[in-house]
Amino acid sequence: MKETEDKMNLIPIYSANNYALFQMAKSILSNYKIKFYTTGEYLSPMEPAVYSAVIKVFEKDEKVARELLNELVQTEHVPVSEIDKKLYRMSGYWVIGIIIVFILIMIFIFSTIS
Repeated sequence: MKETEDKMNLIPIYSANNYALFQMAKSILSNYKIKFYTTGEYLSPMEPAVYSAVIKVFEKDEKVARELLNELVQTEHVPVSEIDKKLYRMSGYWVIGIIIVFILIMIFIFSTIS
């Protein structure tokens, strides 16, 4: 009965829709021997829109667990340098250019065959 009552006092301390970050959070807590429970872990890690996993800990471990996972922040993308920003702006033009060159090559090949 005691464990059932304790499970009702679980506090959600971390949630993520990124499978890798979620596994890292679990690993960190395991390394520090903090007992935790998860929900939503096995829904669908391949579809981030559906995947939302939560880690819950007991009240007595909340402060330590939050401190351990404080730096584990979910980001949508890796920070980009100024050079990457310039290349990213030009990437659309490169794709269009490659498609046009491919079409011209195909026209040339088919015109010489006929």
